[in-house]
Amino acid sequence: MTGCLPRPYSSCHGKVLPLMLGLALLAGCAGQTTPPVIPEPQAETPTFEDMQPTPEAEAPEPKPPTRKTKPKQKETCVFRPLKGVAEVLETYPRQWLMNFYPGDLEFIYPTPPGTPSPQPGEEFRAIRYKKYSGPCPEEFYELMGPLH
Repeated sequence: MTGCLPRPYSSCHGKVLPLMLGLALLAGCAGQTTPPVIPEPQAETPTFEDMQPTPEAEAPEPKPPTRKTKPKQKETCVFRPLKGVAEVLETYPRQWLMNFYPGDLEFIYPTPPGTPSPQPGEEFRAIRYKKYSGPCPEEFYELMGPLH
């Protein structure tokens, strides 16, 4: 070696700049003899918002756990049909008083205007629909036509 120092930051290796910067920083810190000035905390002046009393937030009431349920389907009327025979007992304007067999049940059958009036004792094939479930009338009757 030709007189170069074996240090990594020597001038022989071309790395003098970092060494000089480090020394300059050290020299700058060593020159200060007074401690750094720390500003004193000042008492904060209350603002208008701080002067107003803040309402305490009420804790929300705990909600009971909810179950996921299936959406309710619209209730439909369910009837049990019963075939039988309906006999005309009496006729009135726009309705007939009839008797349904089997069961010997009397019912009033409404008729549309212009329907020919049957004779008492005339029989019709009929279906009695009795309510099984749902929001419906208890029962209703349907005439299917003359028996013979």
